Amino acid sequence: SPSLGTIITERIVQEEINGDDIDFNIQRLGLWIKYNQQSAISEPEWDGLKAEEVPELSGRLFAGIKFARNGENVSLSLAVKTKDGRIFVESVDCRPQRDGNDWMINFLKKCDVQTIFIDGASGVETFKREAKDQKLKVTVASTKDVITASSEFEKAVAAGTICHKGQTSLRQSVCNCQHRAIGTGGGYGYRTLDDDIDVSLMESMIYAVYACAQAKEAKAQRVFY
Repeated sequence: SPSLGTIITERIVQEEINGDDIDFNIQRLGLWIKYNQQSAISEPEWDGLKAEEVPELSGRLFAGIKFARNGENVSLSLAVKTKDGRIFVESVDCRPQRDGNDWMINFLKKCDVQTIFIDGASGVETFKREAKDQKLKVTVASTKDVITASSEFEKAVAAGTICHKGQTSLRQSVCNCQHRAIGTGGGYGYRTLDDDIDVSLMESMIYAVYACAQAKEAKAQRVFY
């Protein structure tokens, strides 16, 4: 401490140690924990949404798929509403596009998926055709959808209406991203801060959240006697 021995004494500093080492190091020693300050979503923000236990889920699953812009990988994530009004998210995998779509098609066939929201410059048309053969409902994202999904995602993060179980791969993708301008109206998508980290995992999760949030609640069936 710069003032140690002049304005204050070691005894005073020792008395300030209250068991919270991080707080003491910041307040008295000037030590700051290093987070990726450039990321659009910070580690503390994302970690604050972690659910210690998977919450009670409600309704059907929604899937998001992103074929990466560089044509290398494709990512699949899921979202589902919780009984307390949040949206629970989980990523399934990120694999090379050259491996084909069977791993996604087979997974989604086994799930009770209401909508598959998909985006990407390459791979989309092939996936649509293969999904249609399996009677899977696919919605292709428009530019407007991408902009809205990104904006709504950040609002949901701020409002705490998203939760997750702390997946390392998803956390890495989310906490190492920055905005990528789309159009001239202030809209944005995302790009990675680290070429070794694939932002498509985050993007697929955002589209799953968007599809889940946009879905209309199923109307209760009326029974007449």
